[in-house]
Amino acid sequence: VWVAARRLKVFPPPPPLLNHCAPLRGAARPPGPMAEAAEAGSARPWLRDVRVEVAALETTGGKVWVAAHELCDFLERRWGELGLGPRPRVLEIGAGCGWLGLCLARNLPGVEVCMTEQPAGLEHLQRNIELNREAGLPVDSVRCAALDWADLASAEGLLSERWDLIIGSDLLYAEAALRDLPALFGRLAGASTRVLYAHTLHRYDHLDVEFFKALKAAGLEFCEIGDIAPDDEAFLVELFPEERPAVFEIAHAASASRPGRVPALAPRARPAREEAPRIVEIVPQPEEAVVGNLGVRVLLPDDGEGQQQEDDETQALPVVRLAVVGPFGNTSHPTTRLVLRWMVTEEGRDAIRSRAVLDYGCGSGILGIVALTHGAGSCSAVDNDLAALEAAKANAAANGLQMAVHLPGAEVLDRDLDFYTRFGNWRSLDDLGWTPLPSAAAAEPAVDGGPFPVVLCNIVVGPLCRVAPTLHELCGPGGFVVLAGFRGDYMRTQVEEAYGALFELADRGREAGWQLLVGRRKPSAAAAS
Repeated sequence: VWVAARRLKVFPPPPPLLNHCAPLRGAARPPGPMAEAAEAGSARPWLRDVRVEVAALETTGGKVWVAAHELCDFLERRWGELGLGPRPRVLEIGAGCGWLGLCLARNLPGVEVCMTEQPAGLEHLQRNIELNREAGLPVDSVRCAALDWADLASAEGLLSERWDLIIGSDLLYAEAALRDLPALFGRLAGASTRVLYAHTLHRYDHLDVEFFKALKAAGLEFCEIGDIAPDDEAFLVELFPEERPAVFEIAHAASASRPGRVPALAPRARPAREEAPRIVEIVPQPEEAVVGNLGVRVLLPDDGEGQQQEDDETQALPVVRLAVVGPFGNTSHPTTRLVLRWMVTEEGRDAIRSRAVLDYGCGSGILGIVALTHGAGSCSAVDNDLAALEAAKANAAANGLQMAVHLPGAEVLDRDLDFYTRFGNWRSLDDLGWTPLPSAAAAEPAVDGGPFPVVLCNIVVGPLCRVAPTLHELCGPGGFVVLAGFRGDYMRTQVEEAYGALFELADRGREAGWQLLVGRRKPSAAAAS
């Protein structure tokens, strides 16, 4: 349903993971006459009436993947910015059934397209070209050719031709591609050749991280260039960040100063779609009103002691000062308030009192700071955002509290694509200034469970589900896990599937459709069965 809605443009695309990624070096230049003509014609929506047969191929290229639609959408919106010549020549890598290359030729007269595929998929690709010619579509400028990524020497003639644009989508599906694909991109990328690659992030997390590392090792730089949403929408809009198509530009890092290099593209704000209908999630509201205070009074950087006029009961609550709000966590969001209210319930107070608490995905550090205020014996805060770590450290100090602040554990960082694309390989960053959270096995190797009787985790639902095994390892025997960051029945089901085998879960509150689950840790043997 999501894919179909995206094609009809009724569901806005999720915001990109790489909001902090700087554009590739180089300034944009004014488009030439052909580009201006293409830009003028882009007001007419591209036709997507090309015909392709779906087949089961060894290369997995027998169907149209989501990333191909994403790249087609991008090219439709921004073709005029590419700065290509009057008769651009386009080479598609791993064309599969040929849908993307055929759409390009269908909508851009004068563009020459060569679609390549592994030898095993070439017959299927040629068949789809003939289907569209027989249907009378203007695709005479399309041809296909064999290209074995592991044997580039056999296609030297093809690779030596002049190409203005290289495109590809969802090409990473096997370990061999980690070696072959960066080498191919490096062979084709040039000062006058633009390379655009659409990739579904988080489909294979371990391959994602290794692929971007391999690009850097091959002397290539990359940047996400698709339309983006404002940063402040990310928490609410990115409902399924574990799988999201994104468009990247890839170029030689050393070619920035070469004369004649094509100017780099840059991300731009997502255009408004005021008239487009939208799919809206209908979240049933709880019948009971939200009651109960947060257990503390939170003063933000601009607040003063005399600025909050509350009743006597609220005035008597302990004060928590946030010197730095940080990326997230100032009690304005329902998920933060849900966790704070749980901490002042009888269950929450008994769980926290005199025990070690872990705030996983700490943001401003407010949950850990409030836990210490309510009598926790100690607290550690973890986040993969360096700004969040700075904020949590500053806020703990502003309240006269000691709180250990860490990056996620080494095993998590090694496969954390978000961290890698923003900050690089954590193992090679000498000036990082932060250390990973020690592993549970290193802390208590003979104990079934980790060093934290209470684990608080209020993060977006995709990462929340992915860290379930990690939180089970870190949570102490019979300990509590407190989960927030999700709403609606579908998202709740995802969380229950991720944590149900590891923790005994119970509903502990709702606000504005957002929900809170609290779980008790199951022994590892029971979880494994």
